[in-house]
Amino acid sequence: MFSISFFLASPIIYVFGFQLHVESLTLSPVFGFTMWHLALFFFTVQLQFSLLMLMYASYKITHPLGRLKLKSLWVWIPALSFITLPGCGLFAVFYITKTSYSSYRFSIHDSALVLIGYIFIYGFSYFSTSALFIIKIRRFLAKWPGTNMATTKLVNTVVKNFLIALLNVVVVGATPLFVAIILSFLALPNASSIMFEIQLKTMTVYVTVSTVSSIFIFTPYRKYTLKMINCVLCFKRNGIMTVSIVKLSRTKSLKASGLKQTGHK
Repeated sequence: MFSISFFLASPIIYVFGFQLHVESLTLSPVFGFTMWHLALFFFTVQLQFSLLMLMYASYKITHPLGRLKLKSLWVWIPALSFITLPGCGLFAVFYITKTSYSSYRFSIHDSALVLIGYIFIYGFSYFSTSALFIIKIRRFLAKWPGTNMATTKLVNTVVKNFLIALLNVVVVGATPLFVAIILSFLALPNASSIMFEIQLKTMTVYVTVSTVSSIFIFTPYRKYTLKMINCVLCFKRNGIMTVSIVKLSRTKSLKASGLKQTGHK
């Protein structure tokens, strides 16, 4: 959903004066505003879901006999809140700094501090929480090496997947964003606009890079992808054979009808 919303928004970002402008190349200001914030919301949902999976892996490895009642509202409500609230908070702080559907206040002397502070606090808390859970998992596995092999394999896969996704986010999203913000506060609007443009370019390949890295690194993903490719190739070969058989049968029927007409004459 993030990639679809981001593609529909097709945003360009630049700093002019003390305003951060986010304009859509394809949509009106209202629809561009909507798609832009939907893209941000789904992006944070992806981040939170990855962190939730890491937390579940930590619970699974440290409580092997424990069972979560996944159909219980006491599990679903906190999980959905954990996944969606950061995205809602990001929309709220953007709305506070909004001056129009395509511009936001962007100065250290006004309400833009709320937006910048929220981004930095969220990033710090996200990295800190993920680091704590990864350390917890590693320490438990080192202390109890006789843990069930299937559970250990599952947990290691979740941790690897999370680390790859996190590295992808840092490279394509967080680093260009933080550099652009710093350049803006150093009164270098042209340089910050270039960094925002670089960030948008890298964000467009975020989903592709994440998917390709998962396919090449994880054996189950690689096997499933190869299986799908083989199915497509088999379907294509069967389709070609079917077309050839149909053409051959048509040719035979035409020849047979021609012979019958000749015999009647």
